[in-house]
Amino acid sequence: MILAKLWKRDERMNSNELILPQVTINGLPRSLHEGKTLQLRHINYFFGPNGSGKSLSLRKVAEHAKAEIRNKNLDKTGFFAQYITATPQHNFYQQHYQLLDRDAATFDLESADITGQGFYQHLQDYPEIGIKVRDALQKYLGRYPNVARKGINLVMNFFREDELDVPGYSPEVESDGLKRLSLLLGYIYHPKCKFLAIDEPELYLHPDMISFLLQEVLNEVQFGKQFVFATHSPEMIRIGEGKIYTYSYFNLKNTLAETHIIQAHESNAIKIIEGLGYLLDVNRRAFLYAPVTLFVEGIADEVVYNHLKEKGLVDWSRRIFVANVGGANNMFNFWKLWRLFDKEVRVILDNPTNSDANASVNVAIGEFCDDLNIDKNLTLEQKREKLAEHNVFVAPFVDVLVFKDKTIELKDFEGASPQLDFTDHIGVLNKALEMQESSKKQIRSEEKEWMISLAKEVFGDILDTSSTDKQSLISEAKQRISDEHPNITIQDDPSGEFLMTIRFEVSKGRVLYLHLADEMTDSKVGLE
Repeated sequence: MILAKLWKRDERMNSNELILPQVTINGLPRSLHEGKTLQLRHINYFFGPNGSGKSLSLRKVAEHAKAEIRNKNLDKTGFFAQYITATPQHNFYQQHYQLLDRDAATFDLESADITGQGFYQHLQDYPEIGIKVRDALQKYLGRYPNVARKGINLVMNFFREDELDVPGYSPEVESDGLKRLSLLLGYIYHPKCKFLAIDEPELYLHPDMISFLLQEVLNEVQFGKQFVFATHSPEMIRIGEGKIYTYSYFNLKNTLAETHIIQAHESNAIKIIEGLGYLLDVNRRAFLYAPVTLFVEGIADEVVYNHLKEKGLVDWSRRIFVANVGGANNMFNFWKLWRLFDKEVRVILDNPTNSDANASVNVAIGEFCDDLNIDKNLTLEQKREKLAEHNVFVAPFVDVLVFKDKTIELKDFEGASPQLDFTDHIGVLNKALEMQESSKKQIRSEEKEWMISLAKEVFGDILDTSSTDKQSLISEAKQRISDEHPNITIQDDPSGEFLMTIRFEVSKGRVLYLHLADEMTDSKVGLE
């Protein structure tokens, strides 16, 4: 409703008004995303894993926006584009600042030379910014910043609405979140800031602050402003109409050459995003960041499968995260959206019956068959086999809480679970969780060097000695390792071939070992 009102209220809003309706990425290190053209709207999101090029691309986009403002001579009337880094300067919020001898718009917030001066002078040059910041924060938090001239300096203090008789206090003692929010609002409200690019705007902000910030951004869109956010926070990503919002997923692959950007507009994902709407709540959006997502129908499925995980009854890779989609009728669209964003995804559906209650499951199976070119005239068992080839699994039970025709209430599940037969649940879940891990494990050179150097340091001199007290020295050396490296275990070799085995669990499924022999050169290092 808000979007429609904003759009109707200002008929000047159209794609021609945007400073950057599109931009081509170039000049990043190692040619990352070279030549990729991004379609932009008024509010744009860059999201994806660390190292996928979001921040680098954001800087480039901001550079293009600044150049476009100059090309259109908008800088002559004071308009500017601003980039705000995710790592603000530590001395940004000092209390006193000397007045500047140049226009504040020439400062860049990723530059080390500004130390807050540009921001403060903006507040001095445009009193309406300070008025809006004070009004917003006074109503929202009951405290607000104020900038005043004191001699040749600008002075910032914070005030509390309900303590008018208390003097202002230094920003250095205010929370990082409020200081960050004050800075961001200063540029969001700036009448001349035509384009604002912010790296990790959620930095230091409470989730409710993020929600407040996004509403203020949406309100400012009516003035023809353009925003680009690079974010790791699903709370920062607001779902809305494609004529206002764009979503660009930065897909990190094993090599930089394979890493790429997927835009919702070019992949047809925007239609699904708009269709899912509120179902893409903050919890489900979070799974766009997951390496592998397992979608299940409802909250009961999620509870039962997580129970099997916690009990260690299934082999669950740490790369796989489970999320419910709020019903079988939503399953296909969630699966399709994740696939369009090139995400690895698995699905577990209930076994359908002819009852009306399972009609949505039958519809979902039909949608999957249509998309995957599976003949819908096949029997259910044949469809089940074909769908499994695409990591879409149909469970052997009609409901995750039905056990041999006995239905368990979710509220009673934990208490009843010790007496329940989970054979069917474990079977289908193990299929959905199956990961194609590399069958060949190779020990890394630094791992091997470290294990050998540790053994030499602790046991080297002892192995070379012919002392009659050799066993006592070995026992002392074992104790030394236990004291200095409590995450390393030492086991005697029952075969007698080696003195002992030193083991270090690097991660699940990856254990380094060193079989220590009487001669160090005969010792063996390997992986289990």
